[in-house]
Amino acid sequence: MESLSSRRRFRRTVGPAIIVALLTLLFPLLSAAQQENRALVPIGGGYSDATLQGFSRVVADNATGETVDIYVVPSTYGDSKDPVVRSRNIVLAEERTQQVEDACNLIVTIEISCNATLLMLFDRDEAMEPANSNALYDEETDGVFILGGDQTIAMEVLFETPAEVALTDAYERGVIVGGTSAGAAVESTNMIAGYTQPGWPYNALERPMITIWWENDDTTLRGLIFSSDEIIWDQHFYQRGRFTRLLNVTAQSDEQFGGASKLGVGVDVDTAVTLTNETLLENVFGNTSVTILDGETANTTFEWVGERETLSARNVRSHVMAAGDNVSYDVPTRTPFLDGNALALNAQSWSADLLRAPGRATLMLGGDLSYDWQGPAMADFLNRVNGNRPIVLVSADGNPAIGQNLVVEYSEGLREAGWTGEIKTLVYGDESQWNGPVQRQLAGAGGVLVVADDQSRLEPAIGDERFRSLLDHALKTAPVVLTDRSMTAAMGDWYVANPDPTRSDRQNRAIDAFKAGDANIQPGLGIVAGTAFQPVNTLDQHWGRIYSMTMAHPGTISFGISELTAIVLD
Repeated sequence: MESLSSRRRFRRTVGPAIIVALLTLLFPLLSAAQQENRALVPIGGGYSDATLQGFSRVVADNATGETVDIYVVPSTYGDSKDPVVRSRNIVLAEERTQQVEDACNLIVTIEISCNATLLMLFDRDEAMEPANSNALYDEETDGVFILGGDQTIAMEVLFETPAEVALTDAYERGVIVGGTSAGAAVESTNMIAGYTQPGWPYNALERPMITIWWENDDTTLRGLIFSSDEIIWDQHFYQRGRFTRLLNVTAQSDEQFGGASKLGVGVDVDTAVTLTNETLLENVFGNTSVTILDGETANTTFEWVGERETLSARNVRSHVMAAGDNVSYDVPTRTPFLDGNALALNAQSWSADLLRAPGRATLMLGGDLSYDWQGPAMADFLNRVNGNRPIVLVSADGNPAIGQNLVVEYSEGLREAGWTGEIKTLVYGDESQWNGPVQRQLAGAGGVLVVADDQSRLEPAIGDERFRSLLDHALKTAPVVLTDRSMTAAMGDWYVANPDPTRSDRQNRAIDAFKAGDANIQPGLGIVAGTAFQPVNTLDQHWGRIYSMTMAHPGTISFGISELTAIVLD
């Protein structure tokens, strides 16, 4: 059996030479052995018609012979020897194989047909048997599709087997290799294996929460040996809020490879991108878009802070590639292209006055501190409160009944946090509480906490001069003002006025937030000029709102504030 490591060394020897040629010559002459276009087509999850047909088009455009021949790899399904489980896996894999074939037949001409064939590569014993993957050596083979499931199981099945050798040979001959979800994950040699046991998107900026299989570790753990070694793919990207995970991985790769971080590429569900010859990201197709995280070109710095090793990163450059054939990205130079033209990216410095408290009070902008009343952000607020004077707790929610519930919740939370002093409450919309001058409402306040529950209900308070005067007076007279939850969104020049997601629709809303026209952007209070804020950013997967506000108002700096977190302006 040919050594996989020797194949890998060969690709590394040839690769840089090709890259140099591309950078120095417009039309480099390639040897016959280099003429084949190699392509990976990672799909971020699902088996939608758009992505299966898009994959099939890439395969058909590079097909040989009178048919389009695709082989389906099911190694992500699990290697159970239980006959019931195995039978069920085979049936499901056959159904997926038929889906691939049907999608392909919908996009080819009537003179051409597609054949999709399931390879029996469910367990390692099968992967070790050359007969199960010999079909991949057929010169008529045009595509390989790797099913979704569990990428770690897939690599336990395929690592250094005749099946992986056959896949490598096929790829280097120009056979298109695609896959969905876990089938996309294995298309990075440096592979995201998942979260550790306590890991989840909301805490994925903490270093220990992610498991990564590095190709340069002295282990047997990695992605497919022929796949991209410059890109680390993540999938279900918007759907499952995986920005934090990919940021973590990009930062760790900076350490793993001596300060040369890998390119993080997040592909959303029902969406795909093509990586051609390991150098060009192009041809995004499907439901949404693809996000690139670049930790190199803008003098990025990474640091792990505190006992929980939370990531602090500066100058991570991101790009969002929408579906279409007019957007591409050159991986070696980390350059985006639009309509074939390189985009000039000029870093802009923040104004020195951008994040300053607008009054006497320290202003704290909370992402949602109610997830841990005894957390450090709430403790910092209470440390700044004049302990001999009351906290004035204000609900700015447009629904007074919900506002009343909020002040009860936050009053109890303040007690849990250790506050033993007086708490005065004020509910916007309860006219019995808004009769007197604002000075009376805030008289003697040792601190002010203003909260709202849903960004779609901020408009009444924002548009009410009485409320604006109350907040202005608090910022001028109180020692500290804390805004939390949706109220924080109102403090900038702009905010997204869409209803906040629920547990049941969070994933769909996170996807929609990256689509044109989804964000209802409205003027905020403008108290922190030049900014826009999005609270509960990580748990509620509001990344699309940040990008939407920046796109609508390019001069505005948009901040996503995670729960349990606050920005402090002195």
